[in-house]
Amino acid sequence: MKIIFVASVNGKEKQKFFYLSIINILKNLGNDVYYEHIIKETPKSLSSSHSKNIKYHKKVIRKIHKSDCIIAEITHESVSVGYLIHEALKMRKPVLAISRLDIVPNLSMFLENFQSFTFVPYKKIFELEKTLPKIMKNITVKKQKKFNFFLSEELDIKLKTLADKNNTSKSAFLRSLLESL
Repeated sequence: MKIIFVASVNGKEKQKFFYLSIINILKNLGNDVYYEHIIKETPKSLSSSHSKNIKYHKKVIRKIHKSDCIIAEITHESVSVGYLIHEALKMRKPVLAISRLDIVPNLSMFLENFQSFTFVPYKKIFELEKTLPKIMKNITVKKQKKFNFFLSEELDIKLKTLADKNNTSKSAFLRSLLESL
């Protein structure tokens, strides 16, 4: 399974042991885990320029698109991680949020509305070594098919206008339109 791991870059200094332990558990289960963005970046590097921060988030969102699911370590609260979780849920990707029990995360009530969102508290890493394999087996990955077709320029303009009004891409707009039928 292709997994993207997200966590607070600001919390990395205190949480790095947990981040790396979770990544290793996921890799040992045979998953392909994308996590380098968390390890490589620092709060200073991301705040050095607005364009670098935007480029970073666009890269992570592209990886979410290519991933089967997202694993988020949310012990250290982060608006950025919350945003990435929201984007993954909009894409209908399964999201597994993990947090240590000694810190109660401030989870938004809207997450209860998503069947693809799972929250798992833990005290010690060895607990995750036991529970993550079971949880990962229960994650259902929805495979998506690519579908291309041609539009006239007039229809493309209408589609773009409707998608922009809904603050989404043209493909996401068409997908939601078909799902509503």
